[in-house]
Amino acid sequence: MNSSAQLEQWLQLLKLEEKAEEELYRTQVLETPLKTRKAQGICWYPVVLKQTDLGLGQKLILELERTSELDQHHLFQNGQILAIFSMAFPQEAPLTGVATHVSRNSLKLVMQRDELPDWLDEGKLGLDLCYDETTYREMRRAVEIFKGLQQGPLLSLREKLFGEAPVKFLAFPFQPLPHLNDSQNRAVSQVLQAQELAMIHGPPGTGKTTTLVAAIQAVLQHENQVLVSAPSNAATDLLCEKLAESGLPVVRLGHPARMSEKILPYTLDEQLSQHPNFQVLQNLRREARDTRSKALRFKRNFGPAERAQRREEMAEVKRMLAMAREMENQMLEHILDRARVILCTLVGASQEIMHKRKFETVFIDEAAQALLGGTLIPILKAKRVILAGDHCQLPPTVKSPQALAGGLNKTLFEICAEAQPEAATLLDTQYRMNQQIMGFSSHEFYQDRLLAHASVAEHRLLDREVLSHDPSHNLGSDDPWLNRPLEFIDTAGCGHEEELNPESKSTGNPGEAGLLQIHLTQLLVGLQSAGLDLSTLSLGIISPYRQQVNLLKDLLRTDPLVLKLGSFSVDTVDGFQGQERDIMYISLVRSNGEGELGFLKDTRRMNVALTRARKKLVVIGDSATLANHRFYHAFQEYCEGLDAWRSGWEFMT
Repeated sequence: MNSSAQLEQWLQLLKLEEKAEEELYRTQVLETPLKTRKAQGICWYPVVLKQTDLGLGQKLILELERTSELDQHHLFQNGQILAIFSMAFPQEAPLTGVATHVSRNSLKLVMQRDELPDWLDEGKLGLDLCYDETTYREMRRAVEIFKGLQQGPLLSLREKLFGEAPVKFLAFPFQPLPHLNDSQNRAVSQVLQAQELAMIHGPPGTGKTTTLVAAIQAVLQHENQVLVSAPSNAATDLLCEKLAESGLPVVRLGHPARMSEKILPYTLDEQLSQHPNFQVLQNLRREARDTRSKALRFKRNFGPAERAQRREEMAEVKRMLAMAREMENQMLEHILDRARVILCTLVGASQEIMHKRKFETVFIDEAAQALLGGTLIPILKAKRVILAGDHCQLPPTVKSPQALAGGLNKTLFEICAEAQPEAATLLDTQYRMNQQIMGFSSHEFYQDRLLAHASVAEHRLLDREVLSHDPSHNLGSDDPWLNRPLEFIDTAGCGHEEELNPESKSTGNPGEAGLLQIHLTQLLVGLQSAGLDLSTLSLGIISPYRQQVNLLKDLLRTDPLVLKLGSFSVDTVDGFQGQERDIMYISLVRSNGEGELGFLKDTRRMNVALTRARKKLVVIGDSATLANHRFYHAFQEYCEGLDAWRSGWEFMT
């Protein structure tokens, strides 16, 4: 199948996914009773409008707080689009905005509008998750453009990306960088040599971000400006932070409400507010608003003279706003022209201010997590492409079973890795995990090619240098398991059955959650008695199921030992992508007589979970349920080979 046919097939799969997304929104929100939406965590009602404010770029900021079901778990997150609705005025169209500063009971909503409707003052307000079709529209557009190419540089690039023509590399002088290892230096060198495509394959902990930043810096020694993009705001923010720290002039495009606060000085909005002509622009807009208010002042006795005056004043408003738009566009172009690096999400590359911009080189990070159509959006602006990621970790989320079966989750990174393997460089040295924690993933996903750097290969929780007292103390304590880097706690036969929450449709396992708490308590007590300061430790707990995440949060958030830790978080696998902790627990949840695994079948997702721990990894699951799956059977054998298997019966009380 040629690339045009592949893109047409992918476009049809995307339409299935979009239809599934729309149907999900219709059934979960539009056709679901208010009480059910609240129980599912996708609605707050009632909420009160605490205050309004004016933010960067003259965006309205509404602070909202719920007044019932306080502390109940919800699914609202920073960056989501939410809609304010009124039960008092159900005929009014909801107001949409971007959520930021989301906590358990309050959040802020950022809106791109000048005025608020009167019905907001009448109370009976609520918040719903909102469906946003922008991403699908832009992906469809990008795929259709690529599919229809008949000639030119983009067609040549398409042929290279899909393996219809060989990629080219030209000799390019490169002096290895002292802060990079051999494989990282090879990756940077290949980026400089690539004429159309290079790929940085970065398994967990191998310094992909460090390598990517070094490659961007190296390219900028020969090019004036590059575009750097990623599917998520978090990944884009991280690169923005690292590149800014290196001294490069950067501009971060996108909605400030979706970015971390430390990135705000580099945003286009903030740099616009610091422009020498910004106050002139503000004065012009203020004058336009005042003139508009004056034009609308007539309410009664509205005769011909008043009508003519209003027409003149409204025409003046239109003229001033047009001047303001032209002035703002000139200021924005000036800011972008001065930047060496422009950063945005994949969809962010489609915004109007980017329409005319082209780049010699476009870098795309986390390319193995993005749907193909999303990756093509910034590539429309490229002469050559550098992809970074790991197709052995999290794939894109696909909700339509038909689209998933058709291969919608196969990314451009995977396509290129198969079609042009010579374009990829594997980063082979990891700096995160004890080698026992690393070993299983290295074998299963990376053909045993990963090496643990000497600085981490043997590190454990009770390394001598982290003890706060006499280093001659018995590091093993009285518990032989205390300083083991890996444990698999097998709950087979313990009676810890999974339970489906009928409202959220998510699966939990209260017995397994309780066992985890018992094990964690024993571990922390043992570490304390061995002289370790718990405030120096970070702890993460992963479960593939939101219901189990909520159970564990409720169970542990007031635990006195957990509160002594330096940091503590419980989340799904996706929530821990790109992160690491000293101690990681994984609660696999599934325990049933049918051997049903659900999410656990996605072994790439499990690869992420298994590679977050630095010094200790504890996996808890039911081998009787897991045994029929080759991956989990192999993991159990791996643990048994390291004498790291334990029975859950040891923790029954």
